[in-house]
Amino acid sequence: MPGNETTHPLLQRFHEGDPAALGELSDRFSPALMGFAGRLLHEPFLAGDIVQDVYIKLWQRKGEYDSIEGIRKFLFVATRNACINQNEKYRLRQGQPPSSEDADPDEAMRKLILSEYLGLIYQIVAAMPDKLQQVFYLSFEEGLSPEDIAQQLDIPRQTIKNRKVEVYKALREGLKHYKVAMPILLKMLFPH
Repeated sequence: MPGNETTHPLLQRFHEGDPAALGELSDRFSPALMGFAGRLLHEPFLAGDIVQDVYIKLWQRKGEYDSIEGIRKFLFVATRNACINQNEKYRLRQGQPPSSEDADPDEAMRKLILSEYLGLIYQIVAAMPDKLQQVFYLSFEEGLSPEDIAQQLDIPRQTIKNRKVEVYKALREGLKHYKVAMPILLKMLFPH
């Protein structure tokens, strides 16, 4: 964000306890957080509860942030941690042993890095036009092929391909400052 974020009007209103400021933050970050949580959880239907709890924690700590970026980081880290905790509870309910991620630091680091990038990706997608978001979610979340998406949306297959190219470009642009192997990440996100 241009300028000094510590004087950002939204941040100032949030610090002062304005509930509308929390609503604006929610409007800005919730779509990305919901997608992010849904991808991390064994029980994706709990994403809304997780995100709501994270906003409650954010509100309780409203004076601790010096930038909108600091709030964004808190939201994604807190969401990731809450999803990890929820997944552990799920494993225990299923009679499975606790996660062995702690025993394999390389696997734990890989998952941590992937979750960080997923958070960034969902934030980039949330800023895209609805028609691109729709293609992203149907392809990435639902795993549909371009043909299936075209049939479901009743639009030409080539339109879907063109929109996927636009999604790729937006993701590349949004992630260009991060050191990541984009072709590998995009192939993982869009197998079709």
